[in-house]
Amino acid sequence: MIACTPTMMVTRRRIKPQGADVIKVDASKSIREGGDATMTTEQLQAAGGEATAQELRSVVHAHSADAAPCAANAGCTQGEHGVAADNATRTAMVQHGTFFDPQCGLVFRHYLDNTRWFEGIGTFDAVGVAFGVGFAADLLATDGDPSQDLEASQRVSFVMRMGTVYRNDGANATAARRAAGAFRQ
Repeated sequence: MIACTPTMMVTRRRIKPQGADVIKVDASKSIREGGDATMTTEQLQAAGGEATAQELRSVVHAHSADAAPCAANAGCTQGEHGVAADNATRTAMVQHGTFFDPQCGLVFRHYLDNTRWFEGIGTFDAVGVAFGVGFAADLLATDGDPSQDLEASQRVSFVMRMGTVYRNDGANATAARRAAGAFRQ
């Protein structure tokens, strides 16, 4: 665990006069390492509380379903990434007024586009940078609207990469799976 030490608090007090308007706290490991929580709710409350006392926003790097709710429960301003955030996490964020910024697409695109610059640094390797263990597509379709039903993202029915179609279940297969009750409507 990372402790929120008195030294960290003093550092936060020093940076506001230097123009800082936000404090970012890493409350989880990298997603390449599973994104597990590295801070408790109490530690985040201390960091977020100090940021609030200094009239600064508190932004929390939190990937996993055990790290992301801590940001909300600690009263932090914003939770970032939340790759494994579940409905309970999103509900907690709404209840506590914590802004959720799931901008990982941009982050991963940066890693993918610049792999050669990252490989071999820290935990970056070919598998970790790809974050899909080599799966990539130019176009894919799902059975359902992932913005309305997150589980729809698990129901891929069409995949194309570089002009080659790798999967095309078609409307008939989709209708058959739906009729068989393979997924919620």
